Amino acid sequence: MFRPKNILVATDFSKDSAAALEEGAQLAARFHARLHLLHVAEELRQCAADYCMTYEEMEAARERIDKGARGRLAEEANRIRKRLRVPIQTAVRFGDAREEILNEEREKNIDLLVAAREERHGLGGRLFGHLSEKLARDSVCDTLLVRAQA
Repeated sequence: MFRPKNILVATDFSKDSAAALEEGAQLAARFHARLHLLHVAEELRQCAADYCMTYEEMEAARERIDKGARGRLAEEANRIRKRLRVPIQTAVRFGDAREEILNEEREKNIDLLVAAREERHGLGGRLFGHLSEKLARDSVCDTLLVRAQA
């Protein structure tokens, strides 16, 4: 029987990610697993169009983003701990979301990745996945994609 010890939930703090977080927390409680919460922020670009930030401005912006994400992760972790009493570890990474999630999987020996199922409608109303589809394909562990309730 599958008994994960380390469950990773990748969140962007959206409604869809909240559903994945709840599912991951419930699974962590059921299996007495450690819950890892990860937020990946895009790496900042120094120059955009006709404006370039100084190194100091970039570092200050990066610190603001990191502090804000860590604060939100801490709030989520505290909310879950009060209800479910599961051990939780949080992390913020900068870079490409797919790559950083896969790196976190390997570094933390993740057994199960729980992520929001992204749905995008393209030409002709066909359904396209983006990050969630790539994670399901490339993940080194089992992956559960969760759809938010309508």
